[in-house]
Amino acid sequence: MNATINEDLEASRANMRPIFIFFRDWLVSHIKVDPAWTMLEIGVGPGGFTPFYAKMVSHYIGLDVDDYSKNYTDIGNVKIIIYNGIEMPLESASIDLSVSHSCFEHVSEVGVVLAEAYRVLRPGGHLYLTINPMYYSSWGSHGTLPDHMTRLPEWDHLNPASPNYMTDCPPQMVSSGHKGCYLNKLTASQLLSEIGRLPWSIVRFERAYETMLQPPAFAMDQGVAIVDVLCHDIRLLVRKDW
Repeated sequence: MNATINEDLEASRANMRPIFIFFRDWLVSHIKVDPAWTMLEIGVGPGGFTPFYAKMVSHYIGLDVDDYSKNYTDIGNVKIIIYNGIEMPLESASIDLSVSHSCFEHVSEVGVVLAEAYRVLRPGGHLYLTINPMYYSSWGSHGTLPDHMTRLPEWDHLNPASPNYMTDCPPQMVSSGHKGCYLNKLTASQLLSEIGRLPWSIVRFERAYETMLQPPAFAMDQGVAIVDVLCHDIRLLVRKDW
């Protein structure tokens, strides 16, 4: 019998469900997800989309550098694996669909992890990535939003006068020892460059841009394209060709 979940976890899932529906609807508008598939999620987190994705497929595998398995014991077709954040302890061509949300901005070896994601996918399988926020955007430090606790000013991490200038760890996590705090400063063009090193086909690539905020002068002087300062998140769907 599956374990029950506590009220806090149940409330967290209820909060995540509308966000999941947004991401799911985008995915299924581009590919048909077969209920018989095996799905891999890279970076499950403590309260992400696992309960919802698991309902879409027969087998769900979640990878993370931290152990969040206790949060998903009530779901029968879920297998959570702790790994080193690089090599995936899975057989080649064993996965039909891989997904990852707000994880790849924390990956230290993006090219290696993409190669691993390619290896474990079957030919014709898909990888679905979203990254929010991108590093050079207004909240790219992971420390500006109300739920980030530190509530830094927008683009504070790009301000040479700030103690958080070009930080590679969210300020609220500096002393926590959390393994997933690293920020790799990945840009959309760098991600696409890494995708281009392997025989992926891009099914769909979209960016969302700042619409309400005007970047300060220091944010425009970071040696990156203006599109990277204005782009706060991306969605990418690719197919393994062979």
